[in-house]
Amino acid sequence: ALTLRRDDWSLVFAPEKCFACELCVKSCPVRAIVAVMHLNGTVLAG
Repeated sequence: ALTLRRDDWSLVFAPEKCFACELCVKSCPVRAIVAVMHLNGTVLAG
């Protein structure tokens, strides 16, 4: 699950909170990591 925290507006990836995300991470961890890096980079770059 992707959550937006109001305190720092950072995009936080929490696979443990989302069953589908957990399955995705287990099936393809590399793709999940790259996706999170891309999302975080996009948010930081604004």
